[in-house]
Amino acid sequence: MSNNISTVGMTHEQWLVARKRGIGSSDVGAIVGLSKYRSPRQVYLEKIGDDLPRSGANQSSETGLFFEPRVAEYYTHRTGRKVEPDDCIRVHPEHDFLMANVDRIIEPNDRGPGILEIKMASDYAAGSWDTQVPLPYFCQVQHQMSVTGFRWAEIALLVSIREFHVIPIPRDDEFIAQQNELLIRFWRENVEKHVAPTWTYLDLDSLFGKPGTSIEINSELAEKARLLVFLKTLKGKAEKAYDALRQEFKLYMGETETLTINGTPFAVWKNTKEKEKFDEKRFAQENPALYAQYLRKADPERRFTVKDGAAQSLPPSTEKYELPALLTAQPTGDQP
Repeated sequence: MSNNISTVGMTHEQWLVARKRGIGSSDVGAIVGLSKYRSPRQVYLEKIGDDLPRSGANQSSETGLFFEPRVAEYYTHRTGRKVEPDDCIRVHPEHDFLMANVDRIIEPNDRGPGILEIKMASDYAAGSWDTQVPLPYFCQVQHQMSVTGFRWAEIALLVSIREFHVIPIPRDDEFIAQQNELLIRFWRENVEKHVAPTWTYLDLDSLFGKPGTSIEINSELAEKARLLVFLKTLKGKAEKAYDALRQEFKLYMGETETLTINGTPFAVWKNTKEKEKFDEKRFAQENPALYAQYLRKADPERRFTVKDGAAQSLPPSTEKYELPALLTAQPTGDQP
């Protein structure tokens, strides 16, 4: 008997409540430490907290939901393989806290039915797909196959509504076994026992500081403070030097598009393709009431700033840090 949870007639709030009962495929990348946006601790707090987990309702997710059925239709148009929605939350047959939402089910072939995971990427993010499927998404699809028992899956990737790719993802049973071991441990040892995972750097900005408080630096950090100030200076100088040097290359290239070294392309300077961009400022001016309906407060973050001149009060050090000569040189030539 299936433990799957039907989503027919389920409200969005009810779906969010159901997600708290287990680990979904979108949680996996964070739990195994591969997400750039969520930490294991954040997933843990979402599962044990009284508040509903965040739905991630932003411009990006709303666009994805709008285009998802259209990408599914286009997948069928391109491949000839029919797909259908999966109106349930899938539950693992052995571990009822391992769950998955599947975008579409692909009609069976000789390996049985398949999973279609739909992804959208901007031109900026498309580079992360150049050589392989980004690891968080690979983990997500393997988890979906683990929960459903399916043997194959494909990702339908739409890049800025102009490029379409179909990427096959074969099932990797060894990978699934190792990943499930981590997920089961997270649920049993952290969520069920209410033991928070260790902090990671992703959690630091979510810590709210106490205004007006201070702490004196210790001897170990005092030495590193000089290095921190040096690296801050190095970063600023390097950015300026890079921009200045780049202008020299542009000046040399003139109207040409590609700069080569022994016939091999070294740099490209060309016009971007024309894009349609939502005019948020104009929309807010012409539709203030409607614009206000969709505003939401951003979560506060602690901002770390190294104060200029603060390192002057540090005791003398034997370490000396010097900027490379290239970063202290003055740019030459006319700047276009």
